[in-house]
Amino acid sequence: MWSGTSPRCWVSPRRLDRYICTYINVQERDPKAHRFLGLLYELEENTEKAVECYRRSVELNPTQKDLVLKIAELLCKNDVTDGRAKYWVERAAKLFPGSPAIYKLKEQLLDCEGEDGWNKLFDLIQSELYVRPDDVHVNIRLVELYRSTKRL
Repeated sequence: MWSGTSPRCWVSPRRLDRYICTYINVQERDPKAHRFLGLLYELEENTEKAVECYRRSVELNPTQKDLVLKIAELLCKNDVTDGRAKYWVERAAKLFPGSPAIYKLKEQLLDCEGEDGWNKLFDLIQSELYVRPDDVHVNIRLVELYRSTKRL
């Protein structure tokens, strides 16, 4: 009786990594292969390599809008002071205008600027409230920002 998994069908991510790299050496212009390799690196929590593979995949096939957002999210998760994060967040914002995910990433970038980013953060929250006035989280964030800057 078949139990649903077979030891012969399971392949470790490291082994897949090797196979995909070999494939990419032959078919270096295959965006799906670069995307899959990026996913493997992401699962291994190797963000730098994942971002590089995803970037190459988008370079080969620019219609992958979701991948632009994924790159922005990965870069914001690690080192948001890196200029690459800002570039990819802005690029994703052009593809997904009004997206709550983009708002969160922009907020995260401005939070890291400290006092220098407070005015920009106020402007960002105000513009987001204009688009989504009933969003409780944005309203709460505005109150928190007022309180932290002692404007409340």
